[in-house]
Amino acid sequence: FLVRTMTINATGKIVEEHIRTDKSKGEMTFRTMDVFTKQETGEERVIAMKVQPLRLEFYSRSVCTGARVHWAAPVEPLQAMIPKLVKQAGKTPVGMGTYSRELTGVTWQ
Repeated sequence: FLVRTMTINATGKIVEEHIRTDKSKGEMTFRTMDVFTKQETGEERVIAMKVQPLRLEFYSRSVCTGARVHWAAPVEPLQAMIPKLVKQAGKTPVGMGTYSRELTGVTWQ
């Protein structure tokens, strides 16, 4: 995992979390650390890539059970992040060091 420390702009609170990826599930998970014990809390935030139809899901779940739980995060910052995420994804190498190119003049059936 990767350790990230950041300041929440809305509250000024400093948060430390562990970030994990699971390519087989198409997920990135973010587990918040307790500021005193430096242990992971029992919940994780998830960004999951789904297909049929292609989409990203953002949710929170219990680490122990995998069940989804209420996430009280405001929607506006998440909505503002999505265009930035899409822009960055377009710059990211795909596969064997190549970039995906836009498909034009293609019909989908």
